Amino acid sequence: MDAFYQLWDTTTGNLVTEFDTEDEAIEALLEIQAEEGDDPILEYGLLRFQNDHPTLVARERDLVAYLERARERRVAHVAGART
Repeated sequence: MDAFYQLWDTTTGNLVTEFDTEDEAIEALLEIQAEEGDDPILEYGLLRFQNDHPTLVARERDLVAYLERARERRVAHVAGART
């Protein structure tokens, strides 16, 4: 079974949305972060589900750091493509 991702609000315990891929989740979270800063991200947890088993990807401050690493990988990939 393919993996999918869920974004949860850790303050309310509510499911925010679901993503088919990690890239979709990262893109959506980076857009939120670009528009609203880190504050909303600090309230979220990202989980990966595979075979009905959830695994925490990152939450709160760790999610902010996770997005920073994702952003750095994208910049490095674009820079590498230009050379």
